[in-house]
Amino acid sequence: MPTIPSLKIRSSPLVEVALTVVTDEPIVDLLGIGNLHKAEFPQYPEIERRAPVAGIDNSEIFNIPPAIRDTDLGAAPRYWLIASDGRDLLQLQERFVSRNWRRQASPLEPVDYPGYDNISASAFEDFAALVRNAGGAGQAPEPVGFQLLYDNVVVMRRRNGEPFKLGDVLANWNTLSGTRPNIGWHLQWGEPLPPEGVMLQVGDTFQPNIPVLNTSMMVGSFIDEGKVETIPVLRITLTVTGQAHSWDQLREFFDAAHGKVREKFISLLTEEIRSEWDAA
Repeated sequence: MPTIPSLKIRSSPLVEVALTVVTDEPIVDLLGIGNLHKAEFPQYPEIERRAPVAGIDNSEIFNIPPAIRDTDLGAAPRYWLIASDGRDLLQLQERFVSRNWRRQASPLEPVDYPGYDNISASAFEDFAALVRNAGGAGQAPEPVGFQLLYDNVVVMRRRNGEPFKLGDVLANWNTLSGTRPNIGWHLQWGEPLPPEGVMLQVGDTFQPNIPVLNTSMMVGSFIDEGKVETIPVLRITLTVTGQAHSWDQLREFFDAAHGKVREKFISLLTEEIRSEWDAA
């Protein structure tokens, strides 16, 4: 396996990272959400009720059951447990849990990104607390699917104020060398990933776990409130979705997915745009 190049930057384009798991049976009793919140998750002092989600992207490819079933007694709500600074978030639904890190600053401002290792370590502590709590009344539910999301907003403007062309930002895209960013330009595709050693346990047998990496790129804009100026941006969203049948193997799946996301992100971009982020 080729070595994945590192990407160390002081001004990250990341706006959100999420580690998401769907389970076969309810992992949280939402009737007791207040007690669970107080007992297990004091690091997220704020709580908000949100509309439920149906599941994770591409779940039909893997026959991953939805987070809302026909047999459920109505659509259970989703709760957000939010840290004081608003950056760290734990989403809870009966069969759906997601640990998110969210950028709170403008894409033009530097951000203190904690890194995948710290975010994933916190996520697995939260998952373990949910499994302990669910297992107190019997056997804890098992995961049936996972998804890793990396959402990035790349500012299409140099430090000196000159705009980037798409060919200046995207590597190996010679056809876009003279193309200026047009609002609404959108490109999306999916690709299966080779298993590379991480096997999926199904009962007493093991089979290759072949997740799918989805890449979405879209040109948009945001308003710099300080200057009342519209600035073009390139949004790059990368997700890896796959099956999972064991909490023990879930960390391997997420770590492998993170390596693939990092590899894809670096391969998409030119050295020129990376230098704008103070790439080391």
